[in-house]
Amino acid sequence: MSAFWADSSGATAVELGIMVAVICVMLISALGALGGNLNGVFTKLSGKMA
Repeated sequence: MSAFWADSSGATAVELGIMVAVICVMLISALGALGGNLNGVFTKLSGKMA
């Protein structure tokens, strides 16, 4: 039982999973915030090209 408590590889995997989840949430939030602005830029560009 003491070997089970001494093994920290599971904790490392959980920490890595949490970091990946936080990074994904930040990326999705940033893309969501910039999505409307980028759409407007491309709409202006396509209007000028036409």
